Amino acid sequence: MVSCATSSLSASRQIEEWSLIWKAPATFKAITTAWKVLKGRVPTCDNLRKRQVIFQDSEELCVFCKGADETIDHLFFECQETDEIWNHILRWVGKQSARHHKAKEHLLAFVNLGNKKDTPFLLGVWICTIWCLWKGRNECKFNQGTWSKERMTAEIKNRLWGWRTAFKVSSSPLDFRRWFVAVNLDG
Repeated sequence: MVSCATSSLSASRQIEEWSLIWKAPATFKAITTAWKVLKGRVPTCDNLRKRQVIFQDSEELCVFCKGADETIDHLFFECQETDEIWNHILRWVGKQSARHHKAKEHLLAFVNLGNKKDTPFLLGVWICTIWCLWKGRNECKFNQGTWSKERMTAEIKNRLWGWRTAFKVSSSPLDFRRWFVAVNLDG
C-alpha cells in the first residue's frame, strides 16, 4: 500500500514537472531541449555510446572542461565551467541555491527560489540557460567554436530579454542596460 501511494505521488509530481516545462515563456526548441535533458534523452556522448551510434572505445570528453566524460549530468550540472555559469545567473537574479546534479532536482530547486509570481521567469531562465549551454556545446563540438563564460552569460541574458518581450513576461520595467546588469525579482 505504501509503495502504491509513493508511486502515485511520484507520478503526480512528474506530471507537474512536465506541465510546468511546457508552459514556460520560451521558444519551442528551447523547451524541447530542456524536456530532453529532464528525460535523459539529449544526444550526449554517453547516450550515443549506449545507442551504439559512436564506438564504445571512443573517448569523448566534455567540450567545456575537457576533463570528464560527457554525460547530461556532467555537461549541464557538474562541470566546473557550467557551474560558474549557473553561479553567475543566480547572482544576476539575486538568489542563492544549493547545487543539484540531476536535472529534475535542479529544475525544481531553481524555480522555487522565488515566490509563486517569480516561477515563470525563473523557469524561463532555467530553460534558457540549458538551451544556451547546449547550443554552446554544439558550437564547440561541431564548428570549432571557443568556450567563453562571458559570452555564454551574455547570450543567456540577451535571449531572455527577447523572450521577456515576445512572451510578455511581467517583471519590473527595465531598460536593456539595467536588465543586462541585474534583475531584481522583488522590485
